[in-house]
Amino acid sequence: MREDGEAVHWGYYKEITKPQKLVFTWFTDDEEKQEDNSVVTLNIEQLADGCRATIIHSMDARWAEWVEQTVKGWASMLTAIDSYLSSN
Repeated sequence: MREDGEAVHWGYYKEITKPQKLVFTWFTDDEEKQEDNSVVTLNIEQLADGCRATIIHSMDARWAEWVEQTVKGWASMLTAIDSYLSSN
């Protein structure tokens, strides 16, 4: 965590298949980066009236207690993106 309370996250793109799929790593500390076992896959499916985004975040079992918080975080990000796109 930063002193101002913001979480630090970073990663690297592993696969980009426009416009259907994006796969990237997701790290919160150097130990996770070395282990390289936190991977996020974003699948985008075209629908008649828009699209459906599905996120799968694969991570080490030791982070199981963070699953609910992680789900809420990704849902919040998708909601913010939807809101932004709907207003433009």
